[in-house]
Amino acid sequence: MIEYELTITLNRLGDIADVEAILKSQKIQSPIFVIRFEEDILIKFTAGYEHYELNREIEGRFKGYSFTADTGNGKKEVRIKIHRYQSPFSTNGWGRPIENPLDETVYLIKNYAPKERRLNPEVKVLFEDTEKYYYINIIRGIYKETEEKGFLLRESFDDLSESQSKDLPFLPKLYGEVSEAYWKGYSRIEQHAKQQFEEYLKEKKKQSRKRKK
Repeated sequence: MIEYELTITLNRLGDIADVEAILKSQKIQSPIFVIRFEEDILIKFTAGYEHYELNREIEGRFKGYSFTADTGNGKKEVRIKIHRYQSPFSTNGWGRPIENPLDETVYLIKNYAPKERRLNPEVKVLFEDTEKYYYINIIRGIYKETEEKGFLLRESFDDLSESQSKDLPFLPKLYGEVSEAYWKGYSRIEQHAKQQFEEYLKEKKKQSRKRKK
């Protein structure tokens, strides 16, 4: 018989009643062990299949939360964890070893709306102990021929323009997203700064030779 070991970890002690109610409704055909610790609760049982419906039932009970296999940078609170496991020595009904035995963990975390990153037009670049500043100037633009709307990127990056006038020199390309224009601007600054850094090093060597004479 194929067996799966399920371990459910509750990181909030107050969630036990809800999760137990879900487990009771599933009529699981094996004993369910509930182990209480000071800060969390473990629920363990074995079953003849994966019981993925538990994910759906728990998500339905805890509104605003959903299961994920990836907690990202680890800063999100994990409310419930489900680990499904098969021994690597598991066999099927014919006594043959199971290929790729299951070993997976999912985490119940709060659904977060993606936070929009505010783009800073100022880019500071360090030339050794010298600070230099470049600026990404973006304005809204439109192609009159097609009425296509987007964003224009100013050619110069040496100062911050408070003006939104299209009379300033802007690149001819219209970018569909402001982030696209921003990172194109950063790429141009990067190239420009590298060239200036080479000139900075040449000038530094030149001044050093003068002092030695």
